[in-house]
Amino acid sequence: MKIASYINRVLPVGSRSLLFGVHQFIWHPITVAVAWRKLYGKWPTFLESLCIVVHDWGYWGCPNMDGEQGKRHPVRGACLAATWAARLVRWNRWAILIPLLVLTKSGRLALKDMIFEREFKSYISQIRAAFNESAVKAAVNAYFLVLYHSRSLAKSDMKAPSRLCAPDKLCVLFDPHWFYWLRATLSGEGREFRQNAVGKIGLQSLSHWLYWYRNSIRKQYETARSLGGVDDKS
Repeated sequence: MKIASYINRVLPVGSRSLLFGVHQFIWHPITVAVAWRKLYGKWPTFLESLCIVVHDWGYWGCPNMDGEQGKRHPVRGACLAATWAARLVRWNRWAILIPLLVLTKSGRLALKDMIFEREFKSYISQIRAAFNESAVKAAVNAYFLVLYHSRSLAKSDMKAPSRLCAPDKLCVLFDPHWFYWLRATLSGEGREFRQNAVGKIGLQSLSHWLYWYRNSIRKQYETARSLGGVDDKS
């Protein structure tokens, strides 16, 4: 208990959430990916998976989950996702192009033409420009996918929530009740969650709050499906 008390004093609740709480950096992305599969009928792509992994990392250092600082957590995650998406796209393009130029007959012929025409630098500049354009597109897509997984940020910017928003909410249904309860208890997040729901259900135990929250998410999902708001096969 002394160790737990010391950790709670030293680490802000946002950091505790990422390390061993509700948004635990390994387990939470897995449940979001499963929810994505349930909603959209397919697993996320590689870059979408990157966004799922980092989308909540902005909670690190936050003194609250739903307060002013906590609500801004997607901004930092979005910047990380955009930076890494751009780098991965560039590396991926070069990793494909270089073996093609060196190991294939047509590639070697193209490489010879580039060299003997004495325009090698010009060709490389054109290739880099094309790769940078792809990287920018990937970065922009990743940025807004992560940024607008928050309904409040999307609403404040008068934008629609991203495709990551719904799986991020639905994932609680794929998180065992006892395991979610344990993490929320250890990190201290449960106190804030319960307090925020007082106006709707009164002050309840964490377990009762979790039952209520899971049921509300389930009803939202079922309502969205009945109204055609969730495309399970897109």
